[in-house]
Amino acid sequence: MASLVNLALVASYGGDHAGAQRVLAAAPADPALSPSDRAWLRYSEGEVVLDRDPDRALAALDDAATLAGAVGNRYLSGVARVSATSLRARVGDPEPALRSFVEVIEHWRGRGDQPHQLTTLRNLVVLLQRLDAAPEVAELLGAVEGGEVAPTFGEEAARLDSARTWVVERLGAGEADRRAGTGRARTVDEAAEAALGWIATLRG
Repeated sequence: MASLVNLALVASYGGDHAGAQRVLAAAPADPALSPSDRAWLRYSEGEVVLDRDPDRALAALDDAATLAGAVGNRYLSGVARVSATSLRARVGDPEPALRSFVEVIEHWRGRGDQPHQLTTLRNLVVLLQRLDAAPEVAELLGAVEGGEVAPTFGEEAARLDSARTWVVERLGAGEADRRAGTGRARTVDEAAEAALGWIATLRG
C-alpha cells in the first residue's frame, strides 16, 4: 500500500490528477485492507482531490484521521487532520476551521513535532486573513518565515506571499514590519501558544 500511496501522491502533487486517480483505482478492495492501509488510502484520496472537490476531500481526510486514530497511528491521524484543517482554512464556514486548528495545534504540541506544527501555523495564516485579522496575520507570518524555520514552497509559499501583500495593504508597511518583528522573536512553540489565544478571542 505504501508504494501505491506514494505513486498517487507524487502524481497528484505533480499536477497529474488523472494519473493519481488511476493509481488509486488499482488499490485492493476495502474489505481486504487493514485499518491503517484503509486510512492511508483515504488520506491519498483526499489529497488527490483537495481544492478541486473540497467536500469529497474533507470526507476522505476525516475518515483517514478517524481510522488511523482508532488503531493508534497518531502520525497519520495528525497529517490527515493537518490537510483537512488547511482545506477548511480556505473554504466553508470559519468556525469549524477555528475549532479544527485548536485540535491540530494541541496534537502537535503533545508530540513535540515542530515541523508539522509549523505547517499548521502556515495554514492558519490563510484563515486569519479570511477573518480580516491583519495584525495577527503579520505576527504569524513573522513567526513562520523568519529565524531558523525551514522555507516553504509551491502553493503554500504562494498563499503566504499573497497574505504578506494583503497585510501591508491593510496595516501599512511600517506597522506590518513591526508586527512581523514581534512574530520573528517567537519560537514555533510560542507562536502556537499565541495562535491559540487569537483563536479563543475570535471564537468569542
